[in-house]
Amino acid sequence: MCICAAGIEVHSQEHLRPVVAKPERLGRDLLYESGGPFELGAAVELGEVRPQPDPPAIEDHLFQPQRAQRLGRLDGDLYLELIDRIAHRNLRNAFGPELKRRGERKYATDLGQGERTLACVRPRGQLALEIDSFGKLSLRFEEAGRTANAPLTDLRFFEPDQETIRHRTVDDVSARLRGDVDVWVMFGLGRAWKASTDDAERHWLQVNGLCLGDRPLGPQP
Repeated sequence: MCICAAGIEVHSQEHLRPVVAKPERLGRDLLYESGGPFELGAAVELGEVRPQPDPPAIEDHLFQPQRAQRLGRLDGDLYLELIDRIAHRNLRNAFGPELKRRGERKYATDLGQGERTLACVRPRGQLALEIDSFGKLSLRFEEAGRTANAPLTDLRFFEPDQETIRHRTVDDVSARLRGDVDVWVMFGLGRAWKASTDDAERHWLQVNGLCLGDRPLGPQP
């Protein structure tokens, strides 16, 4: 049994990410809102899984989506207890020394490098949601006393096209971030790609999900 902690990425006592054989990818039809078993805080029986590590994605396990069964959903307090148990204090503790600052505000590992691709961090300092001039949503945070940001991919902040931002959700979460609320951030390393200003492919840091202590299983779409 596994507990969904960020979209369709799953955590148990060890991080585990259910995947299907390449080039297939998991779709929104597996989300509870679309009739599937996966939802934030849901307990899901995946069925038989097979390790498929591909560094830094050491958590990847092949599974058969049609066999996944939803068993129920945790209450907010138990969910917070579980994610706080696996939370790290900072990015270095979470991802190891291979994760390095790139440019002014980004973090990445070199191609195929890194100790993991999923980690929960309970960061210090003020957090804020930002929408840039290209209409992309990101989270601004502090790491080692310096400002950084990473794109936010949490599906709850987007319409089903996964492009259109749900501005009411952004506004709601932004207001709560400005208050005195505990926050846990689900960070992840994306598939390797080469930035236009870079000379090599890298696994760039992104934010897979946010958990706020006042409403741990929110926001709702």
